[in-house]
Amino acid sequence: MKYYGGWSLFELYALPIGLRNFYFQMLANHKKKESEENDKAISKAKSSSRR
Repeated sequence: MKYYGGWSLFELYALPIGLRNFYFQMLANHKKKESEENDKAISKAKSSSRR
């Protein structure tokens, strides 16, 4: 969260646990979606190169 969100360690530590979990879940969902999009692009590139 520090790298992707620009949060300092002190800011993360001071956040209430509920907010910390909320932001962590948002980041996890974003990274999962990003990974899925990368996988789609790779499979599309592989299928078009086989032609």
